[in-house]
Amino acid sequence: GGQESSSAAMAQQLSVAVFTYSSSPSPLAASFRCTPARCLHVPDRLPRSECLRAVQRQQVHLPPIGVRTIGWGDPRRGYGTAFHSSDLAGAFETLCSNGLNFFDTSEVWGFQGMRLLQSSEQLLGDLSARMPSAPIISTKFMPVPWANMLAGGGIRAGRAAVVEGLRNSIARLGVGSVDIYSVHAPLPYIGGQKALFEGMADAHALGLCRAVGLCDFNAKQTREAHAICRSLGVPLVTNQVRYSMFNLERELDGTIETCLELGVTPVAHSPLAGGLATTRLAKGGSHRASAMRKAYPDRRLPAQLTALQSTYKAMNSVVENGRDDRTETQVALQFVMAKGCLPVPGVTSANEAQEVADTLNWELGLDELHHLYDAARGLHVRRVDLPWLRKL
Repeated sequence: GGQESSSAAMAQQLSVAVFTYSSSPSPLAASFRCTPARCLHVPDRLPRSECLRAVQRQQVHLPPIGVRTIGWGDPRRGYGTAFHSSDLAGAFETLCSNGLNFFDTSEVWGFQGMRLLQSSEQLLGDLSARMPSAPIISTKFMPVPWANMLAGGGIRAGRAAVVEGLRNSIARLGVGSVDIYSVHAPLPYIGGQKALFEGMADAHALGLCRAVGLCDFNAKQTREAHAICRSLGVPLVTNQVRYSMFNLERELDGTIETCLELGVTPVAHSPLAGGLATTRLAKGGSHRASAMRKAYPDRRLPAQLTALQSTYKAMNSVVENGRDDRTETQVALQFVMAKGCLPVPGVTSANEAQEVADTLNWELGLDELHHLYDAARGLHVRRVDLPWLRKL
């Protein structure tokens, strides 16, 4: 489960990544073919040991799964009611003990608690300080003029504001530098895109970050950003995209293909589709959807659960037919990983953290992946009638 819901304007850049999977690649993984929709170069499955070789030249070593801390410190996402700082401490310890030490945060996440030292960055920094070895941290710069009203500093304009934003983030995190400094969204910036990336280059040259990244950039925008970063000598390592079993748009429009071509790691920032692709909801099946529809006739969630039943059935079948101890949450994460992306689900408890960590104990078979992909494509073609699917 988790808090990995989405704001279309919120985006994140990540740094150069190397996938270090512990398990052996499946022999089924050698078979690549194009997707039914169009002839993409994104394979049906990327074996773990071969996954994204292009980025192995990069400097920041990432685990196969990261964690998105968008809900940490945010009362609108349950902080202080559904979960507390003690829950986050348990989740953090469980993740790190399982080798999942990559944490994605942002200067504006949980801004409501900043004065109480409980923003996302501050909570992450406090937990990191307790660990014997530092985790891998990625944070983001929001390129809108008024972001300073949430995160402090001056008006967001020009290259100097980018460096100032990172210095403030570093202070909240309590670290000397971050591993990845990302552009939060492909939005217009005062001073232009060149000034924005020149600011990123300045931060990199000052040793404040090891690499930079993108968030929610499409294929064309990714190519443009890559060209700018290359001219500035700055390593562009990741592009966070909205991708899950419930939303294939960034695969079908060529964005993931472009990332792989350029050696930029595609990071799925909503791999659990805002919580809809979790065991808690997928396990309930049609009976839970029917009960919720009767109890909450005016709510959108029961209608969503009803529309997703065919996809849930495909997930359930993979869980039930597997020889491993699997869950639907893990199936959703495995699907994203098999497509060459690094998932960063939201995690807010030790139980969720362990479920995510146990995802690495097994792999999808190629037949299972095709079965899931057929269900995902069946859902994708319904987006005209179900426009909310685009936001998952």
